[in-house]
Amino acid sequence: MPAETIHLKGGRIVCPATGTDAVGDLWISGGRIIAPAEAGDSVTVVDCAGKVIAPGFTDLGAELCDPGKTWREDVASGSEAGAAGGFTTIVASPRTDPVIDTPVAVSEALGRCMAVSGARVELAGALTHGLDGTHMSELGLMVEAGAVALSDGRKPMMNAALLRRSLDYARPFGVPVMLRPGDTDLEGAGVMHEGEVSTQIGLRGIPAAAEEIGVAKSIALARLTGAKVYLSQVTTSGSVDLLRAAKASGLSVSASVPARHLILTDRDVDHSVYNPSTKVLPPLRSGADRDAVRAGVADGTIDCISADHVPMTSLEKELEYMHAKPGAMGLETAFSAALTALGDIWAVVVAMAVNPAAVIGREARLSEGSVADVVVLDVDAQRTVSGPGDRSLRIDVQYDNICYGAFRQPSLAPDDCSRIDRHRNDDRPNVTEGSQRSRKRRLQPHSARLGVHVLEFLLEAGHRNMICTDAVDCAVRYACANCIAIRPRAKGWQDFR
Repeated sequence: MPAETIHLKGGRIVCPATGTDAVGDLWISGGRIIAPAEAGDSVTVVDCAGKVIAPGFTDLGAELCDPGKTWREDVASGSEAGAAGGFTTIVASPRTDPVIDTPVAVSEALGRCMAVSGARVELAGALTHGLDGTHMSELGLMVEAGAVALSDGRKPMMNAALLRRSLDYARPFGVPVMLRPGDTDLEGAGVMHEGEVSTQIGLRGIPAAAEEIGVAKSIALARLTGAKVYLSQVTTSGSVDLLRAAKASGLSVSASVPARHLILTDRDVDHSVYNPSTKVLPPLRSGADRDAVRAGVADGTIDCISADHVPMTSLEKELEYMHAKPGAMGLETAFSAALTALGDIWAVVVAMAVNPAAVIGREARLSEGSVADVVVLDVDAQRTVSGPGDRSLRIDVQYDNICYGAFRQPSLAPDDCSRIDRHRNDDRPNVTEGSQRSRKRRLQPHSARLGVHVLEFLLEAGHRNMICTDAVDCAVRYACANCIAIRPRAKGWQDFR
């Protein structure tokens, strides 16, 4: 039976890979972008007038906490949150329990990742056993098992000799080594950026030098080893200067900045009256640092914008500022924050789709025959992230745009399995600091038999909860406020207001 065709009609197509920025149509069928003449008899037309059609976003390093800490997030809910934010690929951090630091762990986790119905989930393997920073993991075997990157997650690699050996060993495999630049001795017990604000409000600070030392060390070792180094969470003006000089010298090193750091500063810790949702790592920096990283994204010094997705429960966040754990969700708000900060959709698509995909050896493009990883964006809509309903940042932040919908090529082949049932205990208390999809999902079946047909489209439809009454012919998932999930060949939809 031929695959159904989806026709995205009359949208502004923005594709830096092909140099396209014009109003047009896009046809999707069988997981690929096709020519209009190839469309079958069954066509679903989606009116995209006034919307932007772009390559799907890629996030590098989100913490999905699965296995081990699924009360915060799991692979399925993180995948759905990513799709709601326009991400079609997420590279999950190995910071789980147990740590993903062996080929067996990679294979087992990838098996669960194949069953997700939102954004595609790839894996980074741990650089060191248990993220201990002292014993190198089986890097080559993890890459052979399917890891697309190597990383110690949010833990800086303090042992320079071990980092050098790890980069030497990783280089022949061609995968990026993702490093968070930092110095744990300098970071110490700090809880916010060290500067004028931390002194005024009496909170222990983390100096910018902690990050800049890590950046300088990583650049030096990248030059020495020739490995593919990706610096995640670059947030200071000094770090931007170091990166700019390294790239000017011809060194191939890439970097990202968390989207929230393009908007917020350490002043927001004071203005929010010590709200622990502003406690993140790296911390919110000064206004000068924020302006520097914005300029770094604009001129290409910083290649990528990341979601820096680190969900926490209310039990871990709703404490005194000194004792609250650092972290906030970001998958559903990263695009809005980035475009609000930069005001240039082309630059945002480059930094959230094209460059992150290139880091892991993929190509984000909208052309005939390309993989159908597509996002539809409403750049004129507005929303305010505020209060317990949006736990990304529990202070008022006005965003100028939203993700309108996302498609991705499915991960499952039709015969991979006949049915996969995903269950989640929604009776667990205080699961309020993770993604909106984590908090609100129901027990739901997922039919993998129709894997090649599970391209998804999230369509703005007010506050609706959509459940399919035919679990055999339709992959089902929960769709939260402002979105419904529409899948090709689905039938039996029931609207629960």
